[in-house]
This record gives sequence, C-alpha cells and structure tokens, in this order.
Amino acid sequence: MDQVRRHRPEKIDGKYWMYWLGTASDGTIRWASRPRRSAPLVRRNTNSRSARRPGQFDSRVVEPGPPPVITPDGIVLIYNGADDHLVYRTGVAVFDRHDPRKLLSRSTSPIFAPEKSWEKTGQVRTLVFVEGMIPVPDAPHAASQQFLFYYGAADKYIGVARSALQSLLPGPIASAQAQSQPQIDYHQHLLMPTDKSPQGFLASDLIQLLDDAHIRRALVLSMAIVMATPINRPSPTNTPRQSRKTIGSAKQVSQYSDRLRGFCGVDPLKSYALAEIDRCSRDPIPLRLKMHFGNSDVNLDNPDDVASLRKVFQSAAAHHMAIVVHIHASITSHRPYGAKEAQIFLTQVLPPHPAPTSRSPFRRCRRIRRPRTDDALARFHPRLQDHDPT
Repeated sequence: MDQVRRHRPEKIDGKYWMYWLGTASDGTIRWASRPRRSAPLVRRNTNSRSARRPGQFDSRVVEPGPPPVITPDGIVLIYNGADDHLVYRTGVAVFDRHDPRKLLSRSTSPIFAPEKSWEKTGQVRTLVFVEGMIPVPDAPHAASQQFLFYYGAADKYIGVARSALQSLLPGPIASAQAQSQPQIDYHQHLLMPTDKSPQGFLASDLIQLLDDAHIRRALVLSMAIVMATPINRPSPTNTPRQSRKTIGSAKQVSQYSDRLRGFCGVDPLKSYALAEIDRCSRDPIPLRLKMHFGNSDVNLDNPDDVASLRKVFQSAAAHHMAIVVHIHASITSHRPYGAKEAQIFLTQVLPPHPAPTSRSPFRRCRRIRRPRTDDALARFHPRLQDHDPT
C-alpha cells in the first residue's frame, strides 16, 4: 500500500470509513466516523465527536472538506469552519490511522482564511471553503507531499492554493515533526539561468525544497566563491564577475527575506576583496560574508596569506558582517591543515575584539574523518564549549 497519500476509498480494519457532519438531537453539530460494511450505509457502530468549539474559528459551523487522506502521521481530514460572525476558514484534524474514531490532534488556528478581496466579497462575505485536493504531479521532489487545494471563495469564485500537507499538521504531531527536523539549512547555492542551463536553480526552487523538507530557513552562499579556485582566477581582480554573481543571488534572496539569508563570496587573497566587502555591506539586502580557504588556496603557514586574511576579517567585523568560512585547506594543492593551522587562525587571523554581532564560523562543523582535521577541531572545541563569541 502506498503509505503517503490515498484519495481512493481504502479499507481500515477490514472496513471502509467515512466522516460526515450531522446535527445531534440536542441541536449541537457533530462530526462522526462510520464503518461501511456493505452498500447501504448503516448507522450502527458510529462514533460522534463534538465539533464546534466556543470562542474559536469553528465555533458555529464545522463541515468536512475533501476526502481524508492516509499518511504515516494518521488520517488527515481538511475541514471548513465558521465562527459566530460566519467568517469561514479552514482547519485540519488528524485521526489515528488504525482507529479512525480516535482524534489525535486538531488545528487551534485556521490553516487558510479569506484574505483576497474576491474571497471577502461575493454572495457570502468572508468565506473560503476547501472542497478538493489533488497531489501535485510535477513537484521536483517529494511530489506526493505537495497538494493543490481547490476552494470556493465568497460563494462566487473558485481558487486554488498549494502547500505541503505535512506542513499543515496541528499540535503535537507538528511539534514532534519539528523536533526531528532541522530549522536551518546552513549551505545552499543558487544558479542563475544561462544559455547552457536556461532553467537554473532560483530562490523559488529552493523554497520548494525547504518546504518539502519542512525546513524554515536557509543560508544562501554566493557562487562567487567557486570563481575563487585557482583555475577560475586568471587575473588578480575578478571584481565585476564576482559582483554579478553576488548581486544575482542577493536579488533572489530578497524575494524571500523572511526565510533566506544571503552571503557574498570573496577570495580573501585578492586585491578586490576589501572593496567587495564594502560593497556587500552597503547592499539594500543585508549580506554576510562567505570564504572558502580551499578554493582560494589559502595557506595559513604563509605569513602573507595570514596578513591578507587578518585585513579581511577586520573589515567584515567593522561592517558588522557575520562570516561563514570553509577553513579546511586545499587538498588538491596538498596544503597543510591541522592543529597548528587552527591555532594560527584563532590567534593571528580572528580580530582580538570582534564586533558584538560577529559570530564564530564554527558553530556547525562538518566532520571529515581525517586525523589532522580532528586535531584542528580539537583546537576549536574549547571555544565552542565556552560559548566564546569569537
């Protein structure tokens, strides 16, 4: 059985089940689950649940929406509710997949509400009413988790909305998922469209992947750092090309400024580095700084390289820019990297009195199983353990 989503009728415990809205003899509105053993529907073995909740968005009306779907988290039922002022909104309830009568969780706030003018004005004011949902057939990843929700608006129009179903789950179920999912992706890149790759990989594509993975935010690192490799730097200044890469990325990030954080990329050994840092600090979209010592072939045993790095870090600190740095030296060039180089970085490169907003670039360390890498990380460990802001 497909464990992700099912829209066709499916047996649970040997029976077909349905949810419906009814009015009890005492006048209260209730929903119920009922097994269907054979054609006609019978009322035996029904289980009703009080559906209206005083003071909430579904205090007056509760009606099932699209057919429920079976997920690993339970049976997800999208429903529509109205408050005492007859403002119609949408909620979600999750039932036990092994016992459809058992309610696991339910929205405490609506997942969908009338916002557009045509959702507020029509035959019925302030109304959205979801009645259909289908899987998105062309989602690039985890297509079965993405749905199109078809809804009526003000009893006059038809609209469609798109969302990952799991992102709508309420209460303890959503909380449990949130605890098991990272909140931030610390390493993402965007690719601007080119003749060879006209589609590219833009901010909207990244947001889609983040939604699929239930990750809220991401750091977007400029692809200018790739140009810092020796093979891509035939001249001592690549400022125009570097800037174009960063500007293109920044414009994309600005479309989702509440979820994406942009980083400009520089080769700290090049003459343009300080000017580019200054330009990035004045960008309308706040940018941070990303460096890649391996790509730039930084040699921490070279005093000239250390002097250049020190100037770059001092400039970033003066502009209050957070820094992310890939500190591992070039493997291709066989540059040394271990405890000695880590100590040089900590004592000779980092500013002695960093700006209050600067943060250690080592909050997240990717573990590479090499003895020298472990030796280097051992140098950083006391700083991290003591929450040293440098």
